[in-house]
Amino acid sequence: MNSSFDQIITEDPVMLGIKDASLRIADADTPVLLVGSNGTGRQLLAQAIHENGNRAGDFVVWKCLVPEYDPALLVMRASGGTLFLSGVDDLDAPGQARLLHLLEENTTGVRVAASVQSPARLRQELLYYLGVNVLQLPDLAERQGDVEILTTHFISYFNQKTGKEIRGVTAPVRQIFLAYGWPGNVRELKSVIEGAFNLSSSDRIGRSDIPAYMTKGDRLGAVRGIYSDALSYQENLDAFERQFLMEQLARFGSKKELAEHFGISKQTLNYRLNKLGLKEA
Repeated sequence: MNSSFDQIITEDPVMLGIKDASLRIADADTPVLLVGSNGTGRQLLAQAIHENGNRAGDFVVWKCLVPEYDPALLVMRASGGTLFLSGVDDLDAPGQARLLHLLEENTTGVRVAASVQSPARLRQELLYYLGVNVLQLPDLAERQGDVEILTTHFISYFNQKTGKEIRGVTAPVRQIFLAYGWPGNVRELKSVIEGAFNLSSSDRIGRSDIPAYMTKGDRLGAVRGIYSDALSYQENLDAFERQFLMEQLARFGSKKELAEHFGISKQTLNYRLNKLGLKEA
């Protein structure tokens, strides 16, 4: 097993089973469909499958909603390797039909892997094509034991990166982390730890070092994406926007792509992120 699988930090039985299944299908040429929420590590798992297989070509990522990508060129670049289709279920029905035609006609010698949040949003023909091997990744909230393991891992990672010597989190922060819903999954946890490194002035990450929206517990709609009578009108709006932005950042992977997709300036996006306590997102 190479370092790509080692980067999937877990002691969760379901995730360990997924890693085992991934190794068993690594040498196959058949498509792989990775089902899960944004931020659960679908691309990382796809790359690990590629790198542990016998394919000599490259691992090529195609973000399906990015219009400037040339599909034919990406397929050619993936020859002998793996073409990873990110967010297939974000395509509309005609887009999925065009994608299926392209895959059926042009992917000889290319292994196809794809990520979706919901297989139900795929055309049946495309689901049948992609769903030869299906791996369902659980949300971080479903693998609560991994929250502490991943927290320790990311603290160690950022200690090495920054030269700091943070030993862990305080007891209140530990409880907040365990109670929080993590809508952005592992990607959000990593972002929260990175932001805390920028703020912390002690050897432990404290309550004041993490985003304010996390410290309000169930009072905040952003935790589960619902409104709360305990919040004002504006606080509810902020909660919904915060949830939306976290999901879109996880979906697009960069602020530049997010801003371009929704037709706003990067300056406006950064202003909203800062205002909503997502400065380090």
